[in-house]
Amino acid sequence: MQYTYNLDNSCETIYIESLFYKDAKNTMKQSHYHDFYELYFYRGDAMTYYIGSTAYAVEKYDLIFINRGTLHRTSYPNGMKERTLVMFRPAFFDILRETTPVDALLTRLAKTPVMRFRPDIRERLRIAFADLAALYGEGADISVPLQIQLLHILQSVCQYIDSGFLLGVPEAPPRKTHAVPDIVSYINTHYNEAITLDTLSSRFFIDKYYLCHAFKKMTGETVTGYLNKKRLTEAKKLLLSADYPISEIFQLVGFQSQNHFNARFKELFGKTPSEIRRQRKA
Repeated sequence: MQYTYNLDNSCETIYIESLFYKDAKNTMKQSHYHDFYELYFYRGDAMTYYIGSTAYAVEKYDLIFINRGTLHRTSYPNGMKERTLVMFRPAFFDILRETTPVDALLTRLAKTPVMRFRPDIRERLRIAFADLAALYGEGADISVPLQIQLLHILQSVCQYIDSGFLLGVPEAPPRKTHAVPDIVSYINTHYNEAITLDTLSSRFFIDKYYLCHAFKKMTGETVTGYLNKKRLTEAKKLLLSADYPISEIFQLVGFQSQNHFNARFKELFGKTPSEIRRQRKA
């Protein structure tokens, strides 16, 4: 079964899926991001997980935490995908937020996106995620028990980290794309400035044609596509959190034309900037 569920397109606050299948082409070609958190407990063989500009060599029973708005993608060399995936919105913990430090736990986990623990802790996590998936599968009214179970996992993982049970996770062996991580970092920091292939080529001393090839090979996206996605992501944040008019926001994030901004925004999010702004005021 192929994974096609998208929490962004639903009114749910949590979705859990345990998956096992083999597909010779089981690799995400493009990085993507979403406006919810993701816990990814891997149960298969070695694979590569790309988070931002870093590629991690992931092994069986590693735990990955994807923060909201973080670009990421996966690559399974042997085509085998086996994992438990937990996607949840901030609103999922609304009932518990006033009595537990949910936001502090999520902030803590965001600092260590890929976690590898000693064997006994891995077994505890395997059981905990199996129980969580089983509880979710019961359906009916399980919202509160599900919140308590997931909160327990988050608290336990943070305790494991603070207790020194965390092992190092190596970055994946580099390919001939040595400049790409620096370019991604530069774009993430300077997205609101005028950035072209020529300026990147000059700044990083790399032929722009090789740059395009290397960037696409490592990130799955073109330089322009990545830049636009970053700008649009930041624009959405401003629409939901700041009072700038839309006529200023498109310039603040680096677009030169509001019509182009509006078209790309709707293409990416399925809604116009005005519709996103109205969500904040609702």
